[in-house]
Amino acid sequence: MWFDNWHQLGPLSYVLSHREISNAGYNIKDKVSEVIVNADWRWPVEWLDMIPQLNEFPVINLIREKKDKVYWLDSKGKIVPFAASQVSSLLNCNEPMVDWYDLT
Repeated sequence: MWFDNWHQLGPLSYVLSHREISNAGYNIKDKVSEVIVNADWRWPVEWLDMIPQLNEFPVINLIREKKDKVYWLDSKGKIVPFAASQVSSLLNCNEPMVDWYDLT
């Protein structure tokens, strides 16, 4: 919840400290479903004063009967379903070998 990229601000952990989250009665391991109540975010008033952009956070339509899906931003900045194979291909360098690659 606190480390996900919900808004152009970036993850909430970028703008709220662990202490601020804890002092508001939340846990760093909270899920989105624990912070949305009656189809609305349950932000402390002092957070709304401190971070007015919280008012712009889109409320997620939770469907409790459905399993969560994991998405991520691909190399082009597009939101796509997460796949380990894509991560692997992005991490692997597909450059041609150079003459001096084997230094043994």
